Amino acid sequence: MNTLNNKVDDTELQKRKLEEQVDRLNAEISKFKANEQLIANTNAQNRAEILAGQLDIKSKLDEEFKRQSEQYSQQIKELRDKLDEKQRMGEEMKE
Repeated sequence: MNTLNNKVDDTELQKRKLEEQVDRLNAEISKFKANEQLIANTNAQNRAEILAGQLDIKSKLDEEFKRQSEQYSQQIKELRDKLDEKQRMGEEMKE
C-alpha cells in the first residue's frame, strides 16, 4: 500500500512538472508569435532604417575598439619599458 502511494505521489509530481513545462513552452510560443507579427508588420522602409542604424552603431563600435586597442598597446609598451628599466636597475644593484 505504501509503495502504491509513493508511485501515485511520483506520478503526480511528474504530472505537475510536465504541466509547468507545457506552460513555459506555451509562453515562449506566444512570445515568438508576437515577435513574428511585429516583424511581419514592419515595412521595408523601417527595415532599411533599422539596418542603417545597426551599420552606424557597428562603425562607431569599430572606431571605439580601434581607439581602445591603440591605447592598450601604448599602455603595454609603457609598462614593458618600466619593467625593463626596473630589471636593469635591479641587475645593476646586484653587481
